Amino acid sequence: MRHWYTRYQLSNALDRGTLPAALARGHAARCASCQRFARDLQALHTRLVDGATAARAPVRARAHGPRWWLAAAPLALGAAAVVAVSLGSPATPPPLPPFVIATPPSTAPTPGVRELAARVSSLLASHTPLDSELDNLIHDGRRGLDTVLATGGLRRAE
Repeated sequence: MRHWYTRYQLSNALDRGTLPAALARGHAARCASCQRFARDLQALHTRLVDGATAARAPVRARAHGPRWWLAAAPLALGAAAVVAVSLGSPATPPPLPPFVIATPPSTAPTPGVRELAARVSSLLASHTPLDSELDNLIHDGRRGLDTVLATGGLRRAE
C-alpha cells in the first residue's frame, strides 16, 4: 500500500513540476522500485511533451449538413397524402334522384297499417336489455351517493 500512495504522490509532483523534491524525501528516497517508477514516469512525460510539439494540428471533422430534412420529410409526406386524398375524391356530390310526387292518401286506412304502427311504437317504447342495465347502474349510483352523503352527515338535495 505504501508503494501505491507514494506513486500517487510522485505522479502529482510531476504534474506540479516538483518531482525531484518528492523523490528526495520519505519512502520514495529509500525504495528502488518507486525510484524506477519515477524515472519511467518522467520518460513518459518527456515523450508526450516532445510528441505534442511535433504533432501536426488536428484535422477538424467535417461538419454535418443541415438536418432540417428530418422535420421536412414527414411534412412533405403529409402534404402529399392530403393532395392525393383531395384529388381522389369527387369535386361535386353525385346528383340526387328525382323527387316523386305521391298521390294524396285515401281517407280509408290501408288494412294492417294500424298493426304496423302499433308494433313500431312498442319496439321504440320497450326497453332493451342494455337500457335496463343502464337504468340499474344509474339507480345504484344514486343509492351509493346517498349512502356516502348520509355517512358524512350531509344530505342530498332532492
